[in-house]
Amino acid sequence: MKTAYKKAKRKSRVIKARQEAVRAAGELQLSFNKEDLIRDLQNNVADFAVKMGLQVGLEVIAHEVAELCGARYERSKAPSRFGSQGGYIIIGGQKVAIERPRVRGTREVELESYKLLQSGEAITSSVISRMIRGVSTRDYQGTVDSLDQGFGVKKSSVSRHFVAASKKVLKEFQERRFDDVRFPVIYIDGIEYAGETLVGVLGIDMAGNKHILGLRHGATENKEVVKSLLEDLVSRGVNQSQAILFVIDGGKALSSGIKSVFGKYGVIQRCQIHKRRNVLAHVPEQHVDDVKKRLAQGYNHKNYDDTLKSLQATAKWLDRLAPDAADSLREGMEETITVIKLQLPEIITKSLVSTNIVESAFSVARKLTGRVKRWRIGDMRKRWCLAGLMRAEQAFKRIKGHKCMDQLVRALDALVENKEIDIQRKAA
Repeated sequence: MKTAYKKAKRKSRVIKARQEAVRAAGELQLSFNKEDLIRDLQNNVADFAVKMGLQVGLEVIAHEVAELCGARYERSKAPSRFGSQGGYIIIGGQKVAIERPRVRGTREVELESYKLLQSGEAITSSVISRMIRGVSTRDYQGTVDSLDQGFGVKKSSVSRHFVAASKKVLKEFQERRFDDVRFPVIYIDGIEYAGETLVGVLGIDMAGNKHILGLRHGATENKEVVKSLLEDLVSRGVNQSQAILFVIDGGKALSSGIKSVFGKYGVIQRCQIHKRRNVLAHVPEQHVDDVKKRLAQGYNHKNYDDTLKSLQATAKWLDRLAPDAADSLREGMEETITVIKLQLPEIITKSLVSTNIVESAFSVARKLTGRVKRWRIGDMRKRWCLAGLMRAEQAFKRIKGHKCMDQLVRALDALVENKEIDIQRKAA
């Protein structure tokens, strides 16, 4: 009896020593059948990784139970094992059914590892990363490296997870701050998206990097939309006492909104491409090619005065041919050639005369969400569009001519200063 007692005690000490060693090292020991391991690895590496993840998850839970209760069948005053019950953990963007162990002392003990492995963040991040790549809710299940016991990847579940994930992205986006970032250039454009108009804002920092700054329902002709949009930029840290070149789509409310919020520091460049479209819309079809050629010649001048004279001559020529087209050209004409006045290198000038940069970001969003067939009311369009824009932002490259940003800032500051001098002279 004494010998058996001594052996049991020695075994208990060995078990405890092993537990302490594992706990100190933070290591887990996994056991696999070698033949099954090699077969799974050869068949599908992705499926193998998911199975490994499941095994690791189960071992993490078992490790925590051993830490709380000691080795199995070991007597202890600590909480004890209390059987098991059905549950699930999230692996590879899906729910996987398991038998989870229970631990009980004076009351049920919550297992921290099990709680973490059930976190909805894992599946929602998996859902949004797949869906912004064009995977529909119907096809989602086929993109997951599923286990036999996996679930939670049906259409309705995926849709709920995407709604939750996209709302989180929208909230985080609306709370973005830019206190320590200077944006010498800000693009604003109204875009048709899923049958409605959204206003997008994209900024260029001093290093030439592009940032999505804002997104609003409404049109750039809507004064209230423009005002709330610009005030939101200021409230989130965009400095209104530094010169900024606003490249806009030509919405009338935008110019007045920029001037009222940013004052003399808001330098406006209206999109030349939008201006050409607006003019050509009023020209008889047989004269379209001639007008296109004249506008191209006018905007290709390198000198501000030459450009202005050329465009004024075109407007005068249009008075006889299409008076409405002439009026359209004259409206805001000088704001379409502001960049030429800055005398910048051609490589960066090309990037600043149109809103193509922000339109390109919207085109990525449209492509990623093009398979959505049923748009509901509320913020659905905004959430989907923003998810696509965030995807586009990850792939943004620096603006062409980014090495000229310092030169651009100096030219903007000089333009603002000269404008202030002119105002003071007129007042005197």
